Amino acid sequence: MSLRKDTARTDDAITQAVILLCISQTGDINTETLDVLIAALDQRIGYLMGEITYINGYQQMKPHWRKMFH
Repeated sequence: MSLRKDTARTDDAITQAVILLCISQTGDINTETLDVLIAALDQRIGYLMGEITYINGYQQMKPHWRKMFH
């Protein structure tokens, strides 16, 4: 199975989970659950961005450290 198909299936599963958690049978939105979900995702995205920044900084510094140690 291709990555695109796997990603689409994951997106569908996430969408279904959010609908089940945040929208009642009558169509009312559970704003408390939605707020918690958004806060958790925001925190996770912030963590991932920090990791990307760290890795990017390390990659840019590698040539400098190679000169220092070789």
